[in-house]
Amino acid sequence: MKEINNEQLGRLEITYLSNKLRIYRCDKGTLFALRKIYSPTLFKNFKAFIKIF
Repeated sequence: MKEINNEQLGRLEITYLSNKLRIYRCDKGTLFALRKIYSPTLFKNFKAFIKIF
């Protein structure tokens, strides 16, 4: 995860549907629908996780 392969370039299009919902489309055909949530527990765990890297 620490090494980045610069040969794999792509494009990501972001569609904002609302403050809490977004759609991400990759040029390779991948589609993500993401919903923003508020969770103090998840935020705390994420902060601990990113300290590893």
